[in-house]
Amino acid sequence: MALDLEMPAFRFVDLPLELVAEIALWGQLIWQKDILSIHAPFGGVQRFTGSMPQAVVRHERCCAGVDLNKLPCCLRVSIPDLARSPAHCLSQTSRRLRNFLTSSNKRIWREDNILYKANAERSGIVTAEVVADLVRSDEEETADAALDATSAIVITRPTVGYGARTLIAPSACACLMPAMPYYHGLRNVKVSVPWDHPIATSRNVEEFFCRKHGGQTSPLEHFDLEIFPCPRAPARSVIRGVSSEKIQTNRTINASFFFFSARLTSLYIYMPFGRTPRFGTLFWDSLTVCALSLQYITVDAGDAIVAGVVQVPLPELRYLRLVLPARECSWFLRSLTLPATLDIHLEPVVAWRRLVIPMLRDRQVFEVPFPAVEAKVEEGLRAAALWRFFTAIAAPEQTSKIFRDPPTVHVLDQSLWQNMTTAGLDVRLDPSTTAIERSCQRFPEYISIAFAASLEEMSALLADVGRDWQHSAPPMDKTSARRSVSVRDGQFDTADRDRAYEAQLVKPVYDGIRYVVNQGLSGPFTSNCLIVRLMFHRDSYLPRDSIGWRHVLEDFDFIEDLHLLSPAFRGDAASFTANMTGFTAPVHLEALALYLNDIRDKRKCPCPVLRRIHVRHSGDENEALFEARMWKRYNIGPRVDVGISPIAIIVTSK
Repeated sequence: MALDLEMPAFRFVDLPLELVAEIALWGQLIWQKDILSIHAPFGGVQRFTGSMPQAVVRHERCCAGVDLNKLPCCLRVSIPDLARSPAHCLSQTSRRLRNFLTSSNKRIWREDNILYKANAERSGIVTAEVVADLVRSDEEETADAALDATSAIVITRPTVGYGARTLIAPSACACLMPAMPYYHGLRNVKVSVPWDHPIATSRNVEEFFCRKHGGQTSPLEHFDLEIFPCPRAPARSVIRGVSSEKIQTNRTINASFFFFSARLTSLYIYMPFGRTPRFGTLFWDSLTVCALSLQYITVDAGDAIVAGVVQVPLPELRYLRLVLPARECSWFLRSLTLPATLDIHLEPVVAWRRLVIPMLRDRQVFEVPFPAVEAKVEEGLRAAALWRFFTAIAAPEQTSKIFRDPPTVHVLDQSLWQNMTTAGLDVRLDPSTTAIERSCQRFPEYISIAFAASLEEMSALLADVGRDWQHSAPPMDKTSARRSVSVRDGQFDTADRDRAYEAQLVKPVYDGIRYVVNQGLSGPFTSNCLIVRLMFHRDSYLPRDSIGWRHVLEDFDFIEDLHLLSPAFRGDAASFTANMTGFTAPVHLEALALYLNDIRDKRKCPCPVLRRIHVRHSGDENEALFEARMWKRYNIGPRVDVGISPIAIIVTSK
């Protein structure tokens, strides 16, 4: 039967109005959940910058010191499109829909963004009876004082507000602050603002959000604050908690406070390199209050200081991610009692260059002496050798013992660590590496090895900087977990890295990869997982020579499948430079073939049980011809001569 190609096009406006209202309401709820992503990662994988943030000249006082890329213009000139809800957009499509949505659908507009006054008025007018003003002494005004609503003087007076309880203000200038008399009555807040706001009464935005949120009477449930980098902001700060009885999720970027309560389920704290926050007694006291309810924790502060002697149990924790200097991360983990089934991701920030330079007086040293480096970081109370972090992800319930000296650990036979059969590698070069340099001659910015029970879990893990936090299951009745250790270089300033460059070290990238992989697969803890599948992140660095592949793969004795997720390089081979990453080029595949066929001892064959290599197809030649050519390159040579099973080349177009 022939298809009728003249069927009239479906028009959304022809739907029954009741159905339109339902769609609009669901759209509001989905939009709100999506935009209020409670634990979304802020910092990317690569974070090295050219220098510390410099002062930016802006003519608008309300935008002073903020880069144009972060804050294009004053909020009074233009509001970012991200702040517009589905109902807001829908009401602008036709007069009929606008009249219907704005007439008697307050339920829809109560889920809208109060940033738009017209939409807020559509949600209805409400009155409130209680406002809390904080009155404090001079002593309590110090930076070390915890901002706690228990000392507030409560003043009651009638106030008028809107039915909507959500404020979404991405890329807002300081003009937002004086226009927020309703802040104390909000339920959901997501704003990005400058640190300094000269047109408001408070000294900075932190003071405004802490003191004006309404204290213990505040209905605030979800709080997400980003403060734009500012050279005038203090480099050092004390992380402190602010009590808010109904708060459930807190995400603060570049702020030295967070809201907490006994209901808090998600805590996300981010501080950029260059700022030195202190996690001391004020932080631990606040964390203890919400310890029994917390499910997700991220502390991302590569220059932080951790102090205090505590022991905090976190029985409901599903997900933990720490980005801290290695010694501080050690102390932080020592203070926690964690579930055995936790999804845990540790990112110790190391100072390999600083530790290696004094060891180079011996001109015969050409490789990074990692055993000597690790011996240095084991000195003192905060032992932070890399093997301890891998032991911590194998047995997270024993971190309080692992980071003591001497350490004690026993990985149980029924541990989820035994189910880890898939590993994922991600290596990022120092961005200072030029096209004419050998790609392996500078210390890498980032080396990460992740572990999961399946390819599907590993794919989700590698695809998300936040390590797929949304799918971390409750600690009870789990059959698998996702875990990783990622080593970050702590020398984030380009000029500092250039001054510390040592040409005497010929391959720090390869040395670093080999050491991290070795500690992850063959470290000194009692029970190791058996890795049979290895996957490379699509943006990862890949070796261009066989010696590089040897450093990467020599500890993977049991892998059967190797997955290279990077898309094929489609340009001219001569244009592929040493510092290019994120592609699989012919030079990578040729170097891998050379390594796998470099058999000097029949008793020690590279990857002896490797059966399949999965690569992306460039489309420049027939897929079958490409597979046949690759099969011949990998399987005709010494590898076949010693009787090892052939390697299949599996090509995908994705």
